[in-house]
Amino acid sequence: MPAHHIKVALFDVCQTLVDVYTITDFTRHFLLSSKHNPGFGRGKFINHFFYRLFHRIGLLSGDTYRAHLIRLYAGYRERDLGAAAEAYAERLHNRYKEDVIRLLEKLKASGFSVYLVSAGLDVYLRPFAQSVGAGLICTVLERDSSGTYTGRIQGTDCLGEGKVVKVRQELPNIGAIEWKESWAFGDSASDIPLLSLVGNACAVDPEPFLERKARSNRWSIIRTIGHISQTPAGAHR
Repeated sequence: MPAHHIKVALFDVCQTLVDVYTITDFTRHFLLSSKHNPGFGRGKFINHFFYRLFHRIGLLSGDTYRAHLIRLYAGYRERDLGAAAEAYAERLHNRYKEDVIRLLEKLKASGFSVYLVSAGLDVYLRPFAQSVGAGLICTVLERDSSGTYTGRIQGTDCLGEGKVVKVRQELPNIGAIEWKESWAFGDSASDIPLLSLVGNACAVDPEPFLERKARSNRWSIIRTIGHISQTPAGAHR
């Protein structure tokens, strides 16, 4: 494809491509599994239990809980998470929103460069992105000089406006992309900056604020929960 005809399709992951929030789901999958993580100490378990409880009953904000989840990875190395990450990619295959994954495959077959753009973490999303044949732009866990995770984020958090910052930093041939011909898919208000980047925006099972924004901007809406799927016009291109 000539450089001046590059088109991309950008997919949020959590509640867009799959029906779970991956950072909480994978943390439970890995940190609380003795099979994958026999070294998870009692103190960390109790700490996580109370953070999760306080978040569920509304005493902790989503941002505070997210920071807690990221801190839980401090002290691990990538090899510690390898088997769990590979297993988790398979687990996510059972959580697909089938209509959306079909659109991903159609756009890829039509010559679009497909990327997952997620606030989820690189440590477990890399195997998943490879399994669906997509590039990955996401939040990256920081490692120290020994390769040990610090419990902090490296660079920009791929959330809200950070998604656009990361896309512009990491997409190859960024200046040659035909943004008006490109697609983006998301489910929440935090995806609005990403959806606003392209000419073809699609709200997937949108939360109320995003639905109002989508209708105002005449963006496509896909229903996969309790509705007949509405495939956006032109998605076959």
